[in-house]
Amino acid sequence: MIRRLRNPALLGYRVEEDKQGGIRRSKIIPGNDAKPIKIADPTFSEEEWDALQAKLDSRGKDQPHRQPSGATKFLGVMKCVDCATNTIVHHTRNKHGDYAYLRCQGRKSGGLGFPDPGAVYEALVQQVLSVLGDSPVETREYARGEENRKEVKRLEEAIAYYMKGLEPGGRYTRTRFTQEQAESTLTQMIAELEAVDPESTKDRWVYVKGGGTFRQHREEGGMDAMAQDLMRAGITCEVTRIKVPKKRAPKVHLKLKIPKDVRQRLIVKNDDFAEVF
Repeated sequence: MIRRLRNPALLGYRVEEDKQGGIRRSKIIPGNDAKPIKIADPTFSEEEWDALQAKLDSRGKDQPHRQPSGATKFLGVMKCVDCATNTIVHHTRNKHGDYAYLRCQGRKSGGLGFPDPGAVYEALVQQVLSVLGDSPVETREYARGEENRKEVKRLEEAIAYYMKGLEPGGRYTRTRFTQEQAESTLTQMIAELEAVDPESTKDRWVYVKGGGTFRQHREEGGMDAMAQDLMRAGITCEVTRIKVPKKRAPKVHLKLKIPKDVRQRLIVKNDDFAEVF
């Protein structure tokens, strides 16, 4: 509602979205004469508009900048052990400042709130890296076997040609020298044919190591990249919050739930067909 009340379109002007530091507003589009482009009758007069903006300014609160990836990291990965719902970050503000608490969606008032989400995230990162940090990051690519099929066909046709030429009365049996040369060439081509992997002649998916590890991938992409990897691999983390006597903040215990085929799931599967078509 605030964004709508601050939108200059209410004056009848053409506007476009203006994002600055995560804050979404609308700004006026000037015409060729550098004046606002009028496209409709105004909802407010200039005086009413100025008064409205002044009132909004006087009552407005400085909101924290919107984070493109959302306020909650590892959304869909961290689950409350009691209610099995997502663990999320809840922001609250009072006269003393702005506070963030890690809570869950399913329990009344979010259950026991933990006041330092960053510490929980870092603990989760360290647990994941201790288990998967040295695993290589692999990418699935679609390989076409057309070139190898052509090479196999060429070798087979050449081998058949030389075998026919080495038959009694064939063109390579006329002299000892031509026969020896043909037999040597035939032996070499047979070795080349045997060296071709039959699987390489098929159109297939192949897995290519990118030269880095899961730990390096996290360092390059940050927590957001790790969260995507965990979601793709089906890895979840059970969050247990335990009440500590005489303390407001609970004790937090994390338990990773890792599928048996996690290394296969972690393979980055690019959609090569979408890129082509």
